[in-house]
Amino acid sequence: MQAALDHSLNFRDLQIRVAEMANLADHSGTKAAPPTDAINLDRVKRAINDAIADVARKASWTWLRQTMDITLSTDGSGSDCINTDATRYALHPMIVSAPYGRVTWRKSDNTQSGTVINTYTDRILRMRGDDNASTGTPRYCSVQPAYGGSTASGLRPRMEFRVWPKPSEAFVITATFSVTPLPMSLDSDRGIWPPYMDLPIIKKAYCNMLAYADPEFAAATLAADQAIGEARAQEGENRNRTLGRMGYGRPMPAIMHQETTITIPDIGFTME
Repeated sequence: MQAALDHSLNFRDLQIRVAEMANLADHSGTKAAPPTDAINLDRVKRAINDAIADVARKASWTWLRQTMDITLSTDGSGSDCINTDATRYALHPMIVSAPYGRVTWRKSDNTQSGTVINTYTDRILRMRGDDNASTGTPRYCSVQPAYGGSTASGLRPRMEFRVWPKPSEAFVITATFSVTPLPMSLDSDRGIWPPYMDLPIIKKAYCNMLAYADPEFAAATLAADQAIGEARAQEGENRNRTLGRMGYGRPMPAIMHQETTITIPDIGFTME
């Protein structure tokens, strides 16, 4: 995200707004602050993180698809390499899927680029078993749950990105993945969502602060659902537009003659 567009609320801002709705904010100073009571502050923080996870499940939000770069290492010494293997890389903890769409590679100086075929891990393992010495530009990739690498206590297990053959230089892979928001912990933490998602998260967090028997629970739930619906409508306005029907408005009849040349399109095929 560009710094100029990074204006969604951070974790502390969210705490203040949820605490104010629940009448738990600290107004003793010159500015509003989160609750000073440790238990109430813990409740607010957990309510926000629960709200983030719940809102993320409500729709196929565009911000749950993130495009990321992976810098390859020729000798397995990269910070994300698994077991010093130049063909295995630990992905960011919020990534939960294989790549969507086209996967590309480029040289670090942007002088050359190409595409990478997204395939199954067993195919890469078979090719590596047949030929473990080849190096060059990335041709195949796959994603799977990481294994063989240590995960520190309290951290989320990561997904693993594999490439074949072993990179001959520090190529940069670019791919789009499905992600899930990570729980916030620091006051300066900021979510991966755009600013119009802040209000639905705040209102949903306030619902999480209430018990089912609270008289305000039903109204708070309705307000949260309405805010989520408004965010979904704005999300629709922000999506790419389709070009509509291309070519003739009705299908043209196909007339086959004896001399008609029949060709097989390469759409959906991989030519190697």
